[in-house]
Amino acid sequence: MQTAGAQIALLTHTPNDLTVLHSALTQLSPDFPPVTGVNLQALESEAQMAALLAHELADAQIIVLRVLGRLGSVPGFAELLRQARKQGRQLIVISGTDEPDPELAAVSTVSPHVLQQAVTYFQAGGSVNLAQLLRYLADHLLLTGFGFEPALALPEHGIYHPDLPQAAGIDDWLAHRLPQRPSAGIIFYRSHWMSGNTRFVDALIDSLEKRGLNVLPVFTSSLRAGGDGSVPLPTALRYFTSADGVHVDVLINTTSFAMGEITPGGATPAGWSVGVLEKLDVPVLQAITSGMTRRQWQQSVRGMNPLDAAMNVVLPEFDGRIITVPLSFKTRAAGMPHAMVEYEPLPDRVARVAGLAARFARLKRLPNADKRVAFIFTNSNSKASQIGNAVGLDAPASLMHILGAMRNAGYDVDGLPENGTALIHQLIDRCSYDNTYLSAEQLTQAVGRVPVAQYVQWFDDLPSDMRDKMVTQWGPAPGTAYLHDDHLALAGIELGNAFVALQPPRGYGMDPDAIYHQPDLPPTHHYYALYRWLRDAWRADAIVHVGKHGTLEWLPGKGVGLSENCFPDALLADLPLFYPFIINVPGEGAQAKRRAHAVVVDHLTPPMTTADTYGALAQLTQLVDEYYQ
Repeated sequence: MQTAGAQIALLTHTPNDLTVLHSALTQLSPDFPPVTGVNLQALESEAQMAALLAHELADAQIIVLRVLGRLGSVPGFAELLRQARKQGRQLIVISGTDEPDPELAAVSTVSPHVLQQAVTYFQAGGSVNLAQLLRYLADHLLLTGFGFEPALALPEHGIYHPDLPQAAGIDDWLAHRLPQRPSAGIIFYRSHWMSGNTRFVDALIDSLEKRGLNVLPVFTSSLRAGGDGSVPLPTALRYFTSADGVHVDVLINTTSFAMGEITPGGATPAGWSVGVLEKLDVPVLQAITSGMTRRQWQQSVRGMNPLDAAMNVVLPEFDGRIITVPLSFKTRAAGMPHAMVEYEPLPDRVARVAGLAARFARLKRLPNADKRVAFIFTNSNSKASQIGNAVGLDAPASLMHILGAMRNAGYDVDGLPENGTALIHQLIDRCSYDNTYLSAEQLTQAVGRVPVAQYVQWFDDLPSDMRDKMVTQWGPAPGTAYLHDDHLALAGIELGNAFVALQPPRGYGMDPDAIYHQPDLPPTHHYYALYRWLRDAWRADAIVHVGKHGTLEWLPGKGVGLSENCFPDALLADLPLFYPFIINVPGEGAQAKRRAHAVVVDHLTPPMTTADTYGALAQLTQLVDEYYQ
């Protein structure tokens, strides 16, 4: 932030201070003395400080220096102090931790009272208090008459909503909400609220409300604050509950790290945080507020840098949060060229998080009898003999148990086969992807049939970069695979409000094992058609990938923090994905969590025994041994 002829300057190591300053300036009258801000991280030499004092700060009569660390961390501080004393400038040097520091007080050129007042305003924090500090300094040191208020203590936790009063409580929100609608909670850092850096929160609120949800946003300094084994919930999460129960159906968290304790180098035992999450009993989505710029993220194949990935993905996974996408990036606010100090929302990513939250909220409120769930079997090599060949899981038998449990819980599930084997035979008889046995009649009788005209419309909805890659690899839409009578045939059977599908082949004319994890091979038209048909034609409320592992999470795109140009994001969109996954391959399970917002439900490895002969073979072996003896 640079203002020509500025009379007051704030020099700081903390970019967020400049965000707060930017907001504070909007609270001052137009005739207030010009104010500027400088990010000390942009200074690398004494020469740069000298140039700054000679040009941008030439007219500055008041300089507030907020230091992280010692004075030696400020390039050119000696020159700054020399000029302040020589030219009679008012220099206020305080610690970035807002604690009194005798060394810093000794080099300040203002009275101890003025210095202490500056520290008090910074300790209170927020743009409101910084605006009052600027008024105080102007009146006391520049002899203006704007007036000022004493430092105002700001809450550690609270409710923020653009349509509610500044100090709104839960009763205000309850009066504001529409009880018949589902509700979403948002958790974000207090520092964003204090600095007025809430554009990403406002955008998320707006996107959720447009989807028919009530929104309860809560700011906090930490999810651990006020929480330990003696209390049921930490302070911030108490806003979402009352004697009447939990107020929200889904929770979107934008804070970093994990709520629970993590044990390095060993197993992490269940702590108080597990009880907290069980008490809330709502899905918790992790939305990423990235410290990267949008351009850095767009150009990155990895997606998130190591710091973002650790703070906003890896550690939150220890709380079992559902990993979504980055919804904001650091950017330079208007008129502030020296620091990335504002979190700018990215509309399509905000919409993705809001859409996913809305679907989870719908799942919580929708009666079981009305929920429509699609189950997708892996189908390696597209062979009928390998349908449901999950690692360490009898997928057909497991699915039969799941469907039976759903029926007992009130889901509309009917026409169940006798067992898992019968289920597989029914799938093969209706329509499969094994060209050895596939007939034209089966293509015609497939439950899922997508008219070519409809698919072309869906294809046109994809970003142009995706369309180009698919056309280059597989030809114009709709391709030629499993196409019959101007329809794409999708293998599967319908069992009431349950649909059991086969995951389409990853590609054609290639070694199927080699392309299973190929990171640059776009999906086929037929592959895309299945997921789009499930979402928009069959109207699935959720998808379940039955066992390790399918290929959706291995499609081209960023490693984590996906964009609209990443294939897993485009195909799955905002459909909730549940994923039974073997517990001993956490790396590939994490792939599904981070690239397909999967809710991973781990299952144990199967019991093992010695691979030996049995039955008639055992008898034959014994007879052969006896013969040779």
